[in-house]
Amino acid sequence: MYRLILFITLLSLVACVRQDVQIQPTDVATRESPSPTPTPTATATPTPAVEKLDIELQKQIAQIAEAADLARDVRAALSPAEYEALHARAVDEESYLELAQRLRCSEAVVRKRVSRAVARARAVIGDIDD
Repeated sequence: MYRLILFITLLSLVACVRQDVQIQPTDVATRESPSPTPTPTATATPTPAVEKLDIELQKQIAQIAEAADLARDVRAALSPAEYEALHARAVDEESYLELAQRLRCSEAVVRKRVSRAVARARAVIGDIDD
């Protein structure tokens, strides 16, 4: 259930991110921030607190990357109609009636699309959990 909630939360993220973008944990963690004044001879030794923060940040980035990959996998498993119905229902919080009117179909069709999308998402998430 937790992963399904996470997936629904990430639907909007995946909708905004181009398909060819890959988030790698090392991408953000290895970037160096520009120094305002160069110090040719001084090298800063990170304190244990900074190192701990870096490790925690890398773990968080890895979790986000894993969640984004999971959301991409679920998105790939859904048909365009199922994705649109699930996204509108879960992310945009449209009612079944509003969604049916917008898509020009019956409320029963919309409910079935959402139901199928949730079932497929659970199947993909279940495959990953096993």
